[in-house]
Amino acid sequence: MRAGGAVPLSPGAWAVFSGNDPLFTIGQLADEGTELIAEDGATSVKDAALNSLSDVKMHGVFQTTAGPLLPGDEATFNFTASQGDRLQF
Repeated sequence: MRAGGAVPLSPGAWAVFSGNDPLFTIGQLADEGTELIAEDGATSVKDAALNSLSDVKMHGVFQTTAGPLLPGDEATFNFTASQGDRLQF
């Protein structure tokens, strides 16, 4: 359901990586972790899956304490990256 016409943003996972994109494969169906974030706002499966990837240098989740992100809400996270690293969330 939309909140006052706005589409809320589920909590999400982020990753600093080199090499292949650890969160999405263009043209492929979403994996279980991405589906759980989109449908239920559940980040634990995706966050755990990132632990096993050697190209992922740092990762985590961002979320608010009050549920989905709505216009005007904020979510923050900190990361460290080197030249050539990429960030995806």
